[in-house]
Amino acid sequence: MLDPEIMKAIHVSANISDVESRLRKDQQYHLDAASPTRDIFQKTLALICALQDSGCRVPVQEQTVLLEKKRYFREKYAAHKMKT
Repeated sequence: MLDPEIMKAIHVSANISDVESRLRKDQQYHLDAASPTRDIFQKTLALICALQDSGCRVPVQEQTVLLEKKRYFREKYAAHKMKT
């Protein structure tokens, strides 16, 4: 596991062995943290974000009825997404 104090320390120079060591520790950390549950969560999150950004491409099958308050916030969110 990575030592948080070492990771937060400010450094001004590093040699190749320091960089290689850091990369090995980072790679090992990511390998240790990998799991099927984590992979499924990341893929699900990516799908949700894509749907929020571009919307679902399937034709609408039935009319969606929104309350006025929910419609207002949805329009505000869409306007904000257009600005960014």
